[in-house]
Amino acid sequence: MKSKQSKEGSEQGKVKWDVYMEYAKTSNLSAVAVYLAMLLGAQAAQIGEFPLVISLHERQRIERIRLVAKNMPCCVGKGSCISP
Repeated sequence: MKSKQSKEGSEQGKVKWDVYMEYAKTSNLSAVAVYLAMLLGAQAAQIGEFPLVISLHERQRIERIRLVAKNMPCCVGKGSCISP
């Protein structure tokens, strides 16, 4: 007894974008879009500061903290402080 199912082919190399699109369509296109947006957001959050989002006041506060940290002595052990 033969099934009416088409034969599945096998290929080697990179996965084609059509395969990804077909998978996204059959899975749930909106859920895949939300997942990709969250993935991009997580990557962007790891980059560091967002200069367009940080206010001038916040930038000045960060700069003051950096200056204080730069001018603090570094103490590693007892009696071994190194001045900047």
